[in-house]
Amino acid sequence: SYAASFGNTTLEGLETAQKSKIIAKLLKRFDSISVRDENSYNIVKTLIKCDAEYNMDPVLMYDFTNEMVEPNINENYIVVYAYRNRLSIEEKRKIREFADKEKKRLIAIGGYQDFCDECFQGSPFEVLGYIKNADYVITDTFHGTIFSVINQRKFITFIRKGHGLKYGNYEKLMDLLERLGLSNRAAFDPSDLEKIIKSEIDYDNVNRIIEIQRKKTRTYLKNVL
Repeated sequence: SYAASFGNTTLEGLETAQKSKIIAKLLKRFDSISVRDENSYNIVKTLIKCDAEYNMDPVLMYDFTNEMVEPNINENYIVVYAYRNRLSIEEKRKIREFADKEKKRLIAIGGYQDFCDECFQGSPFEVLGYIKNADYVITDTFHGTIFSVINQRKFITFIRKGHGLKYGNYEKLMDLLERLGLSNRAAFDPSDLEKIIKSEIDYDNVNRIIEIQRKKTRTYLKNVL
């Protein structure tokens, strides 16, 4: 595996669902295991007593500059990259207020958002182009965060802890932000949107971290393949 993830499934969740034994049995069939977050690492470590390789998502391990498709947009805009029906009423209200204050158009990517001015559906390379040219990016997704980092945009990531049947993104996203030195881009309260999104980002430091991880990835893949 390379940079795999259990998402917001925890060891406790597997045990509650009585799936720990079957997952352990299947994990033991791998010749080499690479994960992308600490939660997944701990699950593998606990279930099969194996130290998995700790790598970053493959999207961060490649330069997509030449593949990006530039959008034909002349106005300033903000990208909202979130799945439908996951943003709260208060999050939507704060995002709309911020866009109106900044006099920027809201473009939803990844799903229809009733509070946005338009919705864009396109190829991954078109999505990257839209984010590259956005003034800001607002997201609650793992790859929305990564696309923002790749394009060195000012962004904010809404973080939620899951419980029961409620979706959570905390396990993967906080791990990613912390590893990139960007934990201050995480928002747990919608009222923090403007303060977080307008603050500067030290992308020189972020790029140094990514380059170290790219070397680590190349070494891992060379060794296991």
